[in-house]
Amino acid sequence: MLQGAAHDTGLEPAEVRLMLATVLEGTCSPTALARLGEVVGGSREGADAILKRLEAAHLMWRLYNAEGSRRGPGRIDAAHPKLYLMDPLLMIAAVDRPPAWRDKMFETVVGMHLGRALSPQAVPFFEPLRFDLVGQDGEVDFLPADPSIPAMEVKSGAPGDAHVLLCARHGSGIVVTDSHFELREDGIWYVPAAYLVAMLALRS
Repeated sequence: MLQGAAHDTGLEPAEVRLMLATVLEGTCSPTALARLGEVVGGSREGADAILKRLEAAHLMWRLYNAEGSRRGPGRIDAAHPKLYLMDPLLMIAAVDRPPAWRDKMFETVVGMHLGRALSPQAVPFFEPLRFDLVGQDGEVDFLPADPSIPAMEVKSGAPGDAHVLLCARHGSGIVVTDSHFELREDGIWYVPAAYLVAMLALRS
């Protein structure tokens, strides 16, 4: 797999593995491209060039912050995107993934599938899709450009803080869960990830 990825990107296998592992380490959270450049022994511009190669080879994609929680195209923070691998099988290639990454297994895998389901035609850059940064630490994972699709927050386990964030920021939304299903009267729905991705696939 690494050899194939290296051939597609023109990078060395070790470079591909290091970048994939670094993407996994920061997945589900905004990643500073300047820090990414330090990890791969270069600059922010160098990291951006490598990411573009990975994107062109359909190995990963970027999710940008929506300005002022606005849907659709607008000014973006290109220096701090969220990074997702295109396929969960690529996780196998990142053999140096840190132990902390395993704690985000659900959010990582669901984020990969949900992003593709929300933007099936926008390959590889998923431009219409955004995430919503709230304050210094909070964020809503997915803010689709289509206003008929609500904001979504992926959360395994107890989704209490996700509920509060969606309600306060958007007034309604979907908490994407591992198994809990509940359609609440306050506009926040709890929907299992497998069910949601299947319904989005049918919609497209």
